[in-house]
Amino acid sequence: MNFEPNTTPSQIDTDLFSRVATAYDLKLLAESRQVRIGVGSSNRSLEDAARAGCGQFVLNDNGRVERCNLATQSYFLDDIGKPKVEVMADRLRAINPMIAVKIVF
Repeated sequence: MNFEPNTTPSQIDTDLFSRVATAYDLKLLAESRQVRIGVGSSNRSLEDAARAGCGQFVLNDNGRVERCNLATQSYFLDDIGKPKVEVMADRLRAINPMIAVKIVF
C-alpha cells in the first residue's frame, strides 16, 4: 500500500503540540501509522492518537453510523447514515489537518 504522509518534521505544528513536545518524540509520532479494522468503539482512542501527534491513519470499516451507536460510541445525531470511516477521517483532520488518512473498504 503506497502511503504518502502529509507531514515532514519541518511541517509539525509545534504550537498545536506544545504541551506534549517534551513528553513525546513529535517527529517519530508524525511518521507513525495506526491501522484500525473497525472504527466504532475505537474512535475515542483514534482521536487521542491524533491529539498526541500520530501522523498517519489507515481506517477500515464498512459500517454506517446508526442511531443505536450514539449511546455507546462517540458519534452525533448529524453523523447518522454516514460511513463511520468518513466521519472518523473528518474528525481526525479537524484535530490535526496535517495528518494523512487512508480509507480502505
